[in-house]
Amino acid sequence: GTRWYHSHFSAQYGDGLHRRINGPATADYDVDLGTYTVQDWYYLTAYQAAARAQAFSISAPPPSGDNILVNGTNKKGSTGEYNKVNIKTDKKYRLRLVNPSIDIAVRVSLDGHPFTVIANDFVPVEPYETNYVLIGIGQRYDVIFTANQTADNYWFRADPHNPCVSFNGGAGRAIFSYDNVTVADPTSSANSDAPTTCEDPSPKPKIAKNVPKDTFRIQAQDLPIAFDNQTVNTNNESIVLWTINGTSMMIDPAEPTLEYMAKGKSDYPRSYNLIEISDSAAWTYWVIQQAVGAPNLP
Repeated sequence: GTRWYHSHFSAQYGDGLHRRINGPATADYDVDLGTYTVQDWYYLTAYQAAARAQAFSISAPPPSGDNILVNGTNKKGSTGEYNKVNIKTDKKYRLRLVNPSIDIAVRVSLDGHPFTVIANDFVPVEPYETNYVLIGIGQRYDVIFTANQTADNYWFRADPHNPCVSFNGGAGRAIFSYDNVTVADPTSSANSDAPTTCEDPSPKPKIAKNVPKDTFRIQAQDLPIAFDNQTVNTNNESIVLWTINGTSMMIDPAEPTLEYMAKGKSDYPRSYNLIEISDSAAWTYWVIQQAVGAPNLP
């Protein structure tokens, strides 16, 4: 599998750098093409986009992204360029697909070349084949494809998945070209069987660690997630805030959570949004379910 790390300060990760952490695979391949990001891109800075999204007075969804980048690049009108990947006949290639977007789920495919999924996030899974991979924000899929088609140029597609309420007018594209073929815009056709719902697949872990259902249900607790408009006292503007367990997280940088622990203090402010667990040596599972009709979780 593959993990990625990024900034966790405010909306900064939307403008920042991303790096990968390697994990194991469950099928053989010849070439690791490395991390391959598919993401929305704003001509606003992440902070400008976040400010508009939080402005309750606008009464509109978050601003739509201006483009979708594939491995950091794409065309927009007559400017920009496509990412280009050279492949050799009969070789098996591993792609570590990552979606570091701000606001969209991305539907990914490579014309004429089905994917064999070998990992979902950092979990090695029993390999399964699919024409499309739907990647939510922050998700990772490791896939393998075989270069076994007619030597030509093929579109790699990364499109906003509208059933997941993904607002973006862009169309992410890259060009995968066979060896000894002149690189040009492909004429290939999109794969069939594109997903029509906003659902994750249910892959089977290569090494299963099952939790007994009865025990899980007995211990399950509600953790409500909602959104609300709040009045900020400094300038009396109404803004939209997401809440977990009834409050938005607001940390005082002068007194971070770890400092409370270091000083042996336990009087955490409610806005720190700490959730206590009973046993530090036990796994704790979170099942997050969104109410029908509510805005998509950020």
